[in-house]
Amino acid sequence: MYLPNVDPDLIYDLLTRLRDNPDITPAYTIEVYTEKAVDLSKTIDAIYKITGAMAIVYDENTHYVINQKLTLNMLKKISDMDDVIEITGSPTTLGCWFSDSIKRRGT
Repeated sequence: MYLPNVDPDLIYDLLTRLRDNPDITPAYTIEVYTEKAVDLSKTIDAIYKITGAMAIVYDENTHYVINQKLTLNMLKKISDMDDVIEITGSPTTLGCWFSDSIKRRGT
């Protein structure tokens, strides 16, 4: 209802991670699919303003891939963008500064 363009599995995974570790913003690889007739630079700029990450573009400018820490607010803003038809994603670890892992010793 609030995120109609977002894969329910992505929402569930994000909410679960945020519930289990509320102090850690999890990192994801997000894939944004758009209508064919979109303005490439406008879409890349909009995604950058929302996430702070540059998108890699595939499939004749209809498939945008971003790796970044993800919040529900970011997901909502991307979902609300014009011409977005679907958002999917999966958790990732993007090096030590993006790691959502917990301390290994003493836990």
